[in-house]
Amino acid sequence: MTTMFQTSLNAIEIISCGSTMDDFSREIDCFEYPRLRVLHDVDSSDPSRYDSDEPTGTLPIFRHVRTLVQPIDDGQHFWRWTLEKCTLDRTPTQHWTRHWKPPKLQLLIFTTPRKKNYTILSAKLVATLESHGIRCRYIPGIKPNEILDLDLELNGPVE
Repeated sequence: MTTMFQTSLNAIEIISCGSTMDDFSREIDCFEYPRLRVLHDVDSSDPSRYDSDEPTGTLPIFRHVRTLVQPIDDGQHFWRWTLEKCTLDRTPTQHWTRHWKPPKLQLLIFTTPRKKNYTILSAKLVATLESHGIRCRYIPGIKPNEILDLDLELNGPVE
C-alpha cells in the first residue's frame, strides 16, 4: 500500500480544488509531491482563516509548485496579507520573511470563473511580486489543461 501511495504522490502534476487553504488537511499538505507543478484554487479563502502561524513556503505540498492559480479577488487579498505579514515579522529568525513564498513559485495566475474582465489586477501588487521573481497573469476562465500548457510554456518541463 505504501508503494502505491508513494507512486501516486510522484505522479500528480496538478491539483485543482475548492481552496488549498480550506480543503487540505494537515495530513495532505504535509506530503511532498515531487512532480506537482500547479495548484489551482477554484475558491481561495481569507488567509486569516487558515493556520497562519506557518508561511505557505514551509508547507511540503508547496515545495515543488511553480504555478499557483487563484481567484483574482481572494488571491490578491492573500498575497497582500502575506506580504504585510512579512513586514510585521519580528521573529529572531525572520521566519515569515524567509519562507513567505513556495521556493519554486514562478507564476501566479489570477482568474475568474467565467471569461469576464470585471476585476482589476493591482499594478502595485504585481510589481512587488515580480520584484521577487514571480510573474503574474490575469486570465479569466482558464481551464486546468490550459494552466498546464501555460506552465509548461513559461517554466519548461519538470526536472
